[in-house]
Order: sequence, then C-alpha cells, then structure tokens
Amino acid sequence: MIKDFNDYIKYIEFIESYEDELYALYTDSPNKWEKIKEKLKNSQFDVEPDNRIFLAGMEATEFYCKVNDDEDYIKKHPLLSELSEIEIDYNQDEED
Repeated sequence: MIKDFNDYIKYIEFIESYEDELYALYTDSPNKWEKIKEKLKNSQFDVEPDNRIFLAGMEATEFYCKVNDDEDYIKKHPLLSELSEIEIDYNQDEED
C-alpha cells in the first residue's frame, strides 16, 4: 500500500485533511467513487507516489465505512467485537 515513511506522513496529512469529504464522496456518489478509484488503480505504479497515497486513502475510507456501518461485520471479527465493547463501556463511563 504505502512504500515508505515519507509516503505514510503524506497519507496521514491527506486523510486528516479530507476525511469528511472522502466519507461524503463514498456514501453520496458511489459511481464517481468507483471511477476515481479505477483511475488511481491504473496509475498507482507510476513514478508519482501521490496516486498510491490517494488510493490508500480511498481504501482506508472503504474499510472505515465497512467497520462502522456493518454490525454483522463487527460481530464476525473478534478484535472488532472487543473494541466495540470497550468503546461502549467508555461511553457509558463518560455519561456517569
């Protein structure tokens, strides 16, 4: 996915800057999302590393949506189930 530490830093900056916009594009315009993703997949091995970063951002957004929006997916994965329980306990503690 990301080749080196500099690309990772760029990826984090990209995600932090465009997190909400990526989510909106993924959920509101799935056709546009797929077209953009396909273009990035076709050019991810070019010399320019930004395409790898953008594609990784799209894949991270897809994973985020799958984890947050699919209760069955969470229940099937032991780590996600455990993390979900911890989050629930944490939220209950904050309410008290």
